[in-house]
Amino acid sequence: MIIGTTPAHTFTYPFDLGLAADLEVYYSQNNTVVLTKKLTDSNVSHSGRVLTITLTQAETFLLTPGMVLITSRVRDNGGMVSGTEVPISEIAVGVDGRDILS
Repeated sequence: MIIGTTPAHTFTYPFDLGLAADLEVYYSQNNTVVLTKKLTDSNVSHSGRVLTITLTQAETFLLTPGMVLITSRVRDNGGMVSGTEVPISEIAVGVDGRDILS
């Protein structure tokens, strides 16, 4: 992911997201949550088990070069809360149009 762009991230869950009363996805760096996206945010969409988050340029400017860990927490309509025990994704962040891994 390049800072200053508008990347889309797609995640597939083991259940229909229509059953989720609440869902949050956390983008963390250096053990600190930098950005939280909610199921109700305008640039978050879902269909069945698939969640798509499109970050804005302003949101990617919150990140610094390095690794971003992405985790999530879901509350179903019955009140049960579950979350990812391990990051659902790790993304390398670069600057100036260059991926840091290049």
